[in-house]
Amino acid sequence: MVVVGPPKPVDIPILADYAEVPPRFREDPLISPWISPCAYRIRLLQSSLMKDPVSEYAAESRQALYFLDSIIEAIPNMVLVKEARDLRFVRFNKAGEELLGLPREEMIGKNDYDLFPKEQADFFTSHDRWVLKSGEPLDIPEEPVDTPNGKRWLHTQKIPLLGPDGSPAFLLGISRDITKHRMLDRERDDLIAVASHELRSPASAIVGSLTTLADALGDAIPPDASETLALTLENAERLVHLLDDCLDMSLLTAKNLRFDADSFDLARLLEDAIRLNGPYAIRLASHYTLSDSLPSAPVRGDRHKLMQALTNLLTNAAKFSRKGASVVVSLMEQGESYLVSIEDRGPGIPEEFRSRIFHRFSRSRSDATAAMEGSGLGLAITKRIIEAHGGRIGYRCEFTRGTTFYFTVPKASDVKNAQ
Repeated sequence: MVVVGPPKPVDIPILADYAEVPPRFREDPLISPWISPCAYRIRLLQSSLMKDPVSEYAAESRQALYFLDSIIEAIPNMVLVKEARDLRFVRFNKAGEELLGLPREEMIGKNDYDLFPKEQADFFTSHDRWVLKSGEPLDIPEEPVDTPNGKRWLHTQKIPLLGPDGSPAFLLGISRDITKHRMLDRERDDLIAVASHELRSPASAIVGSLTTLADALGDAIPPDASETLALTLENAERLVHLLDDCLDMSLLTAKNLRFDADSFDLARLLEDAIRLNGPYAIRLASHYTLSDSLPSAPVRGDRHKLMQALTNLLTNAAKFSRKGASVVVSLMEQGESYLVSIEDRGPGIPEEFRSRIFHRFSRSRSDATAAMEGSGLGLAITKRIIEAHGGRIGYRCEFTRGTTFYFTVPKASDVKNAQ
């Protein structure tokens, strides 16, 4: 009698290679055909188990972070990141440490008020808040910062970094040290100021002498000599105007220009500017048209400086307009400010010149404007004057179709500091 008991378990090892299979299984005709494909599948399973997707993702993430970190550390400009809520520093690069003279360990987790004087912290924070609120980048040409190595001047760009919900989560700042450039600019401005001041008196004396000579001789001057005298007088007057512009620009740059603030009507000032500059436009075969205005526009500021700004814009518009074209001027309200617009019918502003249009001594070299006279200071001076009154200046342009310059001046009740 055959006693049938419970089957004995057969120990079949999980093997990854056919050669490792015991002979009794390799020689079994029922088992042998299945051993090779099973071993292959086992190898695939072992391989997939060994490749942990989480570990692979973590390794790739570490590599990407290392790559990004290497880029940030290699950038020669200061790079910083602040979190949006409390504006605390969360990232700082090596160039930032060297520029500010502070180790990043002392900055991470702190805000501007923990590190800088209140006035500077207010300046930094106000710009940060504007960027985060508007969602737009901001370019700050000059900003001072106190460091253990003395005051430095930075050219800073601030950019909002959006979170998953589309709202700003961080603030990215990139700053370039322009201290040396600023020192060179200051030395140049001082030289221009001294030279302009010393040259203006003799230049004015030449104008006065030529005017007296022309009046005294009158018709007794031969035609050729009269023409030469008139041309000499015109060039001498241009020299005086250029020296005046250089003096104004140096004073505005140094923030030493005195503003005599009082209350006046911007609408009347605009009408006076059009009337006084009308003959200049007529000489250039152009004319001014006041298309829109207001019964009154009370502002507070320096009327003479604002007249200078208006004169610069009006004469530029007439100079660059086509012959016979009208320069259209308007005045209207814009929120808490007044908006002045001056539209010409000229060749427009070349694309490559637009980024420099408000820079000192900048002039377009296009064929349409190369022959135009000018020092390249008028718009720079105008920008300084408008900003000193709490306003903003800008332009709209269609190349070959004309340009509209516009600026704002706060209404009288909203002017905080006109000086």
